[in-house]
Amino acid sequence: MNDEYEKNSMSPNLASKPVSIIGASLLTLACSTGCVSPSYDGISGDIPSETELALSPNGKRLLVSWKDRSDKAHAKLLELNGSEVASMREITLPTHKLTTAFAKNDEQILVTTWDRKSSEFYKINLANDEPRLIYKSAFQIRFPLEVSDENYIFLEGVDANSRSSQWQRYQHGQKSLLNEKHYNLAAPLNVIDGALFLLEPFTPPAFRSLYGTTPVELNSLVDSSTFFIRCADKNPLTCLRSKIHFEKGPSYSTMEIFNGKHRCEIDGRWVDLREDIISRDGSTVVFHAALNEFDGPRAIYIVKNVNLNCTVNTISIKGS
Repeated sequence: MNDEYEKNSMSPNLASKPVSIIGASLLTLACSTGCVSPSYDGISGDIPSETELALSPNGKRLLVSWKDRSDKAHAKLLELNGSEVASMREITLPTHKLTTAFAKNDEQILVTTWDRKSSEFYKINLANDEPRLIYKSAFQIRFPLEVSDENYIFLEGVDANSRSSQWQRYQHGQKSLLNEKHYNLAAPLNVIDGALFLLEPFTPPAFRSLYGTTPVELNSLVDSSTFFIRCADKNPLTCLRSKIHFEKGPSYSTMEIFNGKHRCEIDGRWVDLREDIISRDGSTVVFHAALNEFDGPRAIYIVKNVNLNCTVNTISIKGS
């Protein structure tokens, strides 16, 4: 499994028209069991393709982090109120930030760093931005996850160049091997009721259980065009699925949310879709994608997965 599999879930709104403004834009869709086709104009953004998103378990907080053209790191915490950004502030992340995620709660985030010599794993309290060191390694640490309070999972390198990695559990100050399988690169884990699993890019793709029992219903979501599946930690099974399409012209992705037996299609053909995440409670989906073409302007999108009529709101967030 590799980072290309993780990052290049391609998904574009080919009908959108870029507008010349600086900053990221959020398109918020409130979805019922079937989403209508939105008539949005595609406000353009100035976010890099490597922008990283982290979404709180309740879907009400979004951490956006990126590096500008001078390699300076930036991070903004957005407080979401339905389809609007209630507030936004810059926060300072540890030097050499590598990957981010929210903790099991909505008040803390998890951050890993890498300075090519060592890696550190922090939990940061968003009330005061104070970091607490959880674990330090001579090898690269990525994709932190807090399964339950102070029960952490992460992918850690096992050789000098971290070309091979294994999933580890860290609990009560002790590290233990979660699964013996080695990965060159990987994607974040899904967690449902303590079970940990990921989708591996076979033909067709297939789920691998790293701990616990993978829900059998997941197999019905996979076909030959499935690119990525991310699931909420809830029942009935609630998952985000992206599918990649190769037709005449550039490739693109489509997305849909499965809520038990109901399906919500996220309207659009998404170019170079990345960072597609569903909140732990299943209420919110975030991702970013190119507006029209690869290497072109990008925007950040939010999809609200709630039992309401589908409405569309566009929010511009000025960048720095």
